[in-house]
Amino acid sequence: MKAAIFDLDGTLAETVPAFVMATIQAITEVTGQTISLQDLRSRFGPTEEEMLGGLVTADQLPSVLAAYYRHYTENLSGLALYPDVTEMLERLRAAEWRLGLLTNKGRISTLLTVEALGLGGFLDDIQTGTDGPSKPDPQGAQMLLGRLGVTPQAAWMIGDTPADIAAGKAAGMHTAAALWGRSKAEAELALTSPDLLAFRPQDVTAHLGQAASGHRRGDQHHFTVERLRRMEGRRQLLLPAEIVLDDLAPQAQWQVADIGCGIGFLAIPLARAVPDGVLWAVDREPELVEETARRAKEADVLNLRPLVGDASETGLADSSLDAVVISQVLHDLDDAQAALTEAVRILKPQGSLYILEWQPVATEFGPPLEIRIPAERLIRWLSEAQCTLLWLRSEPEPFYRLLAQAPAGASASR
Repeated sequence: MKAAIFDLDGTLAETVPAFVMATIQAITEVTGQTISLQDLRSRFGPTEEEMLGGLVTADQLPSVLAAYYRHYTENLSGLALYPDVTEMLERLRAAEWRLGLLTNKGRISTLLTVEALGLGGFLDDIQTGTDGPSKPDPQGAQMLLGRLGVTPQAAWMIGDTPADIAAGKAAGMHTAAALWGRSKAEAELALTSPDLLAFRPQDVTAHLGQAASGHRRGDQHHFTVERLRRMEGRRQLLLPAEIVLDDLAPQAQWQVADIGCGIGFLAIPLARAVPDGVLWAVDREPELVEETARRAKEADVLNLRPLVGDASETGLADSSLDAVVISQVLHDLDDAQAALTEAVRILKPQGSLYILEWQPVATEFGPPLEIRIPAERLIRWLSEAQCTLLWLRSEPEPFYRLLAQAPAGASASR
């Protein structure tokens, strides 16, 4: 049996505005006082009962709470789940996952929210701040899993704050950072080292399906156009395209493929470096290929050829390319060796194979340490593919890069 435990605010829906407005309305209505948004934000964390108890007198509290619940219910009108959350929950239920809700909200406001959002039919159990310690304390997660009859090792905590991730980790659960409602929080949540950074609800569905069947890679790091745009500045700082161009030293007439091209960070500069040749921009994600083509056209780069294809099955012709570039891709593949075999197939005899990967050392960003490929393993794979290693360079940190040469004659894969 397996379970997915979700946070509520910021993960399934954006309920904070309804809470803030109801708090201000209730205090003003009962006490005639006003409270600033800044003061209110400084008190976020405990249940509404605890928070309001710190803002009004004990005599005023019952009336303030009654007014709060009334205004909160009114403010929930029209509230909806984030896009694609319903489909995510439906698919997890269909795959026989037990679903729970773990929130720091009070029980009454939680039940009002669940009803307004139509979540009742999905949830097997609910743990609120009224029922036990608040996150990041793991006791709430442990109590919920105990009632669900699921071990921590078979459970995931999905939330949008460091407190959610900390609670899940302390309870011994797998953790997923939900970024679809907080896209600007990627850096903050990445520092908590969750097992998954989920930029869309579909990422949770895909990865939990893989986790149940023992897979670890592939869609785990699904890249979207929006995400790659946000990463461009950091990538240019850490790994300027000029480094790759200097390493590869392509000739003007070369035929080159960038495998896993993303949105063209390397593909467009590479195309410019082979003005009399062709640059094939290959990626398995159609939206990324489309964005690369759009950018190339906008930059007046006319020799870039967009191609939707898998790293292990590009569709390019045998022995047709002078160089293949595979940058920060192999670690995310189920079968990296199949991608190397494909690269050898499409390279001309003694063609250049340029690979850039993450060093297997802990960093504050980048792919999980356990899926990074040590250089010595990659070199062994290249040897098995009959390639000749020309050089290996372990910088700029945290990357390593290497240049290899395809076999002089037809490979065994052809």
